[in-house]
Parts: sequence; structure tokens; C-alpha cells
Amino acid sequence: MLCYKDKTFCNAPCTMASCSRKFTDQDKRDAKQWWGESGGEPPVSFGDLSRNCPSYVPMISPE
Repeated sequence: MLCYKDKTFCNAPCTMASCSRKFTDQDKRDAKQWWGESGGEPPVSFGDLSRNCPSYVPMISPE
């Protein structure tokens, strides 16, 4: 399947802002530009990659 940047972005709740797998607001804008105006939402692949990620820093839920 064709998807933006031909990679899977991580959707795990993580605080690591510098992660190359984090889907940022800039990625969202770039994906829409790449896909074009008439095609609807761009195809983007997401998955929870936290299990094998050495940089994963889980978010702490307020209690």
C-alpha cells in the first residue's frame, strides 16, 4: 500500500518529541501537500512501536 514517506509512524503515547517516528503537525501539512487537494485524506501508516523502541518514554497519567 502506498503511504506517506513509505513508513509507519508511531502512535504510542510518548513524550520523546525528537523521535523520527512521531507524526508531527509539519508531517500532517506535508502529507496533505504530497497527496493533493482532490484526493481526500492522505494515506498515513500508524502503529504502536513502543515495545521495541529504546527511546520510548511513556506519558504519565495525572491521578
